[in-house]
Amino acid sequence: MRTLPETILALVALMILGCGQPEADARPAEAAAGLNQAEERWEARTASGLTVRMRTVPAPPAAGPLRVLIHVDGPAPRAPLTVDLVSPSMPVHGVTRYALGPAGEAWAADIEIPMDGGWSVYVNFDDGSDAVELRFVAGDPASRTHPHPHTQEDLP
Repeated sequence: MRTLPETILALVALMILGCGQPEADARPAEAAAGLNQAEERWEARTASGLTVRMRTVPAPPAAGPLRVLIHVDGPAPRAPLTVDLVSPSMPVHGVTRYALGPAGEAWAADIEIPMDGGWSVYVNFDDGSDAVELRFVAGDPASRTHPHPHTQEDLP
C-alpha cells in the first residue's frame, strides 16, 4: 500500500506527463468537411453560395513569405479581387491587403506572415458583402499542442 506522499507524487507525475501531449486530432472533422490534409486546404462558403478553397505554398504555412492560391466554385463564380491578412488574437498587426492575380485555374497572392500563430485570410469580392474568412495556424505542426485547425469551428 502506498503512503499519501507517494500517491500525491504519482498523481503529480501523471499530470506533468500528460500536459505536453497533443489534444485529440481534428482530422476526422476535416475529412467530413471534404478537406485534403495532405495538400493543406481550407474551404468556406460565401453568403451568395460560392465555395472558396485556399491552398498554401509552402504547406503547412509558416512565418515568412507565403503564397496563397484561391479557387472559387459555385453559381456564376466571380473573381476575387483581394485578400486581407489579419491576426485575430493580435489586432496590433492590423490588416494587410494583397491584390490577387490569375494563376492558372486559381487566383494567387504572395503574402508575408510576420510570425507563427493564428491568422485569418479574408477573400474579398467586388461587392464587399460576399467576403469569406479562412483561418489557419502558421508554424511547425510537429511542435503544436492543439489540433491542426482547418475549419472555422476549430479556432476561437
